[in-house]
Amino acid sequence: MDVFDLRARISLDTSEYDRGLTDSASRTEGVVSRISNSFSKIGGAFSNVGKKLLPASAAIAGALGASVKGASNFNDGMAKMSTLFDTTKVPVGKLSQEFINLSNKLGLSADGLAEAGYQALSAGVDVKNSVGFVETAGKLAKAGFTSTATSVDVLTTAINAYGLKQTEAESIANKLVRTQNLGKTTVDELASSMGKIIPTASSMNVNIDNLTAGYAQLTKGGIATAESTTYMNSMMNELGEI
Repeated sequence: MDVFDLRARISLDTSEYDRGLTDSASRTEGVVSRISNSFSKIGGAFSNVGKKLLPASAAIAGALGASVKGASNFNDGMAKMSTLFDTTKVPVGKLSQEFINLSNKLGLSADGLAEAGYQALSAGVDVKNSVGFVETAGKLAKAGFTSTATSVDVLTTAINAYGLKQTEAESIANKLVRTQNLGKTTVDELASSMGKIIPTASSMNVNIDNLTAGYAQLTKGGIATAESTTYMNSMMNELGEI
């Protein structure tokens, strides 16, 4: 109810009340006193409501701002992706909706998934496999305490270096999570280090199963992930010189 309506009603009620009262000055003073108290309470109530609404309004404004920014970033990400495939064969609108659906399914930001999709396409993932590939990367990110973009990076590095099929991404992701569980490392740490050793391992015919097993054993023994990478790299280089 509008505060001016409140005042009008209080004034009206007072007029009707006064007409039924005697001309006693004491009663008039009592009415005035009650009206004054009413306005004081009303003012206090509105003041309190205002104070409570301010942080709520700020939160809503912040959420709306983040939402608008997220939508803008998502559109930018999809626009970047569209430069890497034939949009006459794969409509951008259809692909955008698939990424939005994936965002809802995984509980990950749509703009982050779009950026991961761009990175996947840049690394050679076929656009028809992009949503499924990013889904695998997103699940790996959640299980491995890392970002979807980082997951895409390590998966595509392994696939390209070993000449694997894109559909084998899930198998690689499972190996990385198993390494995380068996050793003292995380997928995030593995992703940051494995890119430095995968090319060497591939050239030495050391498959990803043996490579991840090495990480599990070394990190479990107290050697940090980065140091394990240096150690295994040196070992393989020495063997290659024999």
